[in-house]
Amino acid sequence: MGTSSAEDSATNWLLLRPVPGVADPDTLVRIRLEQSNDGSSFAWPISHPDFESLRAGTSSLSALAASTAESVHVQVGGGILERLEAELVTPNYFDVLD
Repeated sequence: MGTSSAEDSATNWLLLRPVPGVADPDTLVRIRLEQSNDGSSFAWPISHPDFESLRAGTSSLSALAASTAESVHVQVGGGILERLEAELVTPNYFDVLD
């Protein structure tokens, strides 16, 4: 019961808090490919060529950046490898959020 309550609190904090460093978070959008089939839904990030095409050809977006989640292994003290979740981003990522 305590774990569920802690998970609910963490989820509410993550979803309801303002995005740090973003002046107007309501203007942020996420673009991804989505497919629904037999009541289930699957989503994929757009490809790099699609991202470049959007960035070059859009006039309705003030700026465009990309990110993707990735598992990485980092070597810590004593040579132990530790798996971490990372976010790989385009160089302008933080400029877009500003």
